[in-house]
Amino acid sequence: QMQMAVKSLPVARRKMGRLQLALALLLAGRDGEAFVANPRSQRWRPADGTRRAAAVDVKFQEWASASGIASAGVELADFGGVRGVKATKLIEAGQPLCTVPAGLTLETTTLSRNPPPSIPVGWCKDGAWAAASWYARLALLLLREKELAASEGSSLGPYLDALPDKTAFKDLPFYWTQEELEELQYPPLASAVASQRLEYAAAYRSASAPVTEADFEWAVHCVR
Repeated sequence: QMQMAVKSLPVARRKMGRLQLALALLLAGRDGEAFVANPRSQRWRPADGTRRAAAVDVKFQEWASASGIASAGVELADFGGVRGVKATKLIEAGQPLCTVPAGLTLETTTLSRNPPPSIPVGWCKDGAWAAASWYARLALLLLREKELAASEGSSLGPYLDALPDKTAFKDLPFYWTQEELEELQYPPLASAVASQRLEYAAAYRSASAPVTEADFEWAVHCVR
């Protein structure tokens, strides 16, 4: 809940206060992305959760229903510009929120040594798949699926269209300037960001796939 609250609460540029530092302390150690209030963001929109009627989401929901994807008690929602889902009824403990047919999933395991059939031979460097982390593999699967959607068509088209674009991630600490990171006055987060940048860059170079580094970063942000 706190992570979602930080995502939905950009703050105007000002000196970092104790609340922001406390949130950084709580979130910097989490696996994946660190979400804290960005000092460069000038936006504020109330999280009323009432605005969302985008055609892309309507198309996605129609496709999901027709494809056998079932959700119980949750639906897409907009929380003051932050996309997510909301409960539409009381959800009991242990109740499945969503079921998806296996054929509609992008999946990889730590035991797989070779890429799936959707990735042709030579698309990425020999041996790169076996050496790649789980998130790098999923990112490559996602990018390959987008490539197929643009050329031959993909059964996951409406899902791909509903994914956030690159601008949705621009406020991640991953993209902060050094000056902005220093304003936070929390060196462990700056160090974590630097390590993450190096990690993603190394994963991109190792894959040697026909995608740009910016696209690879976008895909990693989507799957991780």
